[in-house]
Amino acid sequence: MKPDQIFSSKEVADMLGVNESSVKRWTDSGKIKCIRTPGGHRKFRLEDVNDFLRVNNLGSVPFSDQLFQRRDDDNLPVAIRYRDYGILIPHFYRLALLADSNEIFNFLTILGMHDYPLADLFDYLLSPVLVRIGTDWEMGKVSVDEEHAATAAIFDSLIRLQFSSTRLPRNPHHALIAVLENDFHEIPAKCMGILLDREGWNIHYLGANSPIFSIENAIRRQPPSVLILGSTIAPDQNSPIPEAVEKIGRSLKNTGGHLIVGGSGLNSFRDTIPSVDWWAGSFRETLQFIRTRFSAN
Repeated sequence: MKPDQIFSSKEVADMLGVNESSVKRWTDSGKIKCIRTPGGHRKFRLEDVNDFLRVNNLGSVPFSDQLFQRRDDDNLPVAIRYRDYGILIPHFYRLALLADSNEIFNFLTILGMHDYPLADLFDYLLSPVLVRIGTDWEMGKVSVDEEHAATAAIFDSLIRLQFSSTRLPRNPHHALIAVLENDFHEIPAKCMGILLDREGWNIHYLGANSPIFSIENAIRRQPPSVLILGSTIAPDQNSPIPEAVEKIGRSLKNTGGHLIVGGSGLNSFRDTIPSVDWWAGSFRETLQFIRTRFSAN
């Protein structure tokens, strides 16, 4: 792509994965500069489109062009417009294996510009890709270093997404989020933190491999409105973790807090942890549960 190249409205729309009317609307509102031909047509310089992308934290056109010029380059803009996850999921999977957090962040941001609810992106795009990466690693289709690089790039892009997003005004609610000890799969926990951060919650994020005692200490320092525990690895039947989680859940009840557990790690212990208020199955449903519990507060 040449720096002095001139683009039509349709070409810019294809770069950004939007329809042509969106580009025209952005030019009419002054968001993107354009050149008017004698016939009234809009033409765009590369530097002006780059300015628009930089203002919206989307990188630059050469980068965005690379994002869309892969095997789905003809179908991806339409897939974005009509929310065709059958195309979006394999595309996001390929971006993850490239391990470039910039491309992942740009793609998620573009989807956000198309009004994709963030919880839906986590449920219908990110979660299937994480499962597929894990499955491909187990089958030997993806190496350990590729799996680690992909998840690290996704995690980095999520951090950038959190700090680039618009938040609601801060409310008095406090969420403590942790992944249980010996478990390093923290992306779902991070996603839940981002969702609540956007809702105006105060987040205390302990991260992966959090020992029970560190969770208990954090609760003593500041009892949370909600404790969200991630667990993808099932503990041994003789493990003290399920009993400790139940004890934590009961103590939360004394301070009006709620316990949410996500992941499949503790599924076989559900009967022994009755203090769990919500077993998270999806981000959308979990967010709705929290909204319902605290809507009157």
